[in-house]
Amino acid sequence: MKNKKIIIDAKTSLKHYIEYINTGDERFLKEHIKSIKNHIKTLSSKNYEELIESEFIFMFIPVDNALNLALQKEPHIYEEAFKNKIILTTPMTLLPALRIIESIWRYEKQNQNIKELLKLVEDMYDKMRLFLEEYEKLGKNINNSKEMYDKSSKRMKETLLPKLKEIKETSGIIPKKEIV
Repeated sequence: MKNKKIIIDAKTSLKHYIEYINTGDERFLKEHIKSIKNHIKTLSSKNYEELIESEFIFMFIPVDNALNLALQKEPHIYEEAFKNKIILTTPMTLLPALRIIESIWRYEKQNQNIKELLKLVEDMYDKMRLFLEEYEKLGKNINNSKEMYDKSSKRMKETLLPKLKEIKETSGIIPKKEIV
C-alpha cells in the first residue's frame, strides 16, 4: 500500500474577518465569506489531489470563529467545499479530522493485509492439494511396484529357481556361490 499524503492549505485570508470584528460592518462579513468561497474555487482548480494522489484538500482557517461566522450566514459553504473535495478545518477540527483519516488509513492497510494473507492461504491450499494428488499417485506407484516385486519373486521362486537347480544337478556344474 502506498504512502498516503494529506494536503493542508493554510493560506486563507482573514483580512476582511478582522475588519468585520473591528468595525462590525456587514460589508466586511460579506467580503470575508466571498474570500472563503474564492479560496475554495482557487484550491479546487489547482488539482493538488492529482499531483500527490490525495482524495481531499484541507482548507485550514486559523480562527474557529471566522469559519463559524461564515457558516452561520451561508451554511451551504461547507457542502460547496466538500463537493470540490475540500474540507474546511479550524484549530478545533483539524486534529480530530486527521485522527479519523489516520484510523481509516490503518483499517485500509489492515484490510489490504487481510486480502494479501487470504491470497497466500488460497495459493497454499491449491499447492497443498496438488502435492496431495502427487503424493497419492506416488503411494499407488509404490503399491504397484510392491505388487510387481511380489509377483516376480513368487514367479522366480516357483518357476525359475527349480529350473536352475535342475540344470545344476543334470549338468554337474559347480557354482562359486549357491543361489539361496
